[in-house]
Amino acid sequence: MLTCAEPNAAPDCFTRIGVIDMWWILGIAAAIAFFLMGREGRTTAIGGGFTIGVVVGVVLALIYGDWWLVGKSVTVGILIGLAAEALPKLHPRKP
Repeated sequence: MLTCAEPNAAPDCFTRIGVIDMWWILGIAAAIAFFLMGREGRTTAIGGGFTIGVVVGVVLALIYGDWWLVGKSVTVGILIGLAAEALPKLHPRKP
């Protein structure tokens, strides 16, 4: 039987590892954005995304029993908040 470390390993072995790595990378990026934008001392869309992510994640975790969903939904919420914060900076209003 092949293991994930062997060159001819099963394709789903790499898919599972890739998905886990993807969530860790996104989570670290979201945490950095959360802490950097949170230093301003005002309420931001990133903080709102974090809050919504926690609420939705806890509800989904209670339904499905998978507590990793809390972290995933917090990550998605922060990244959506970051996009909402960056949108006005990309397209400033014309006078």
